[in-house]
Amino acid sequence: MFSTQLAILSAPDSSLTQKILSNPPQRFNKTHHYQVSNDRHNHVFVPKDDGIRAYMTEQGQGVEPGDYLILHRGYTSNRYQVDKINYYSNPPDMWIALLKQC
Repeated sequence: MFSTQLAILSAPDSSLTQKILSNPPQRFNKTHHYQVSNDRHNHVFVPKDDGIRAYMTEQGQGVEPGDYLILHRGYTSNRYQVDKINYYSNPPDMWIALLKQC
């Protein structure tokens, strides 16, 4: 037979509470995949600095600074990290980002 013991805890220290509240959970960088095709033009990709950096405009939510974008073209792919991103107001899920190649 199992018994459960409960301990009564006093109210947490206010400094500990403030520390927990001031440090929100860490967000892990996401990876987003995009297919580059001559037939479809879903996004605009403009290389800069010989492809080391680039600007990209796309539609879709959830992309944030630090995320990775993998651009697939045929049998090759390039990986970029989002340096800065701005979402348009209309449509609200359209964005433009400054990328750096990884």
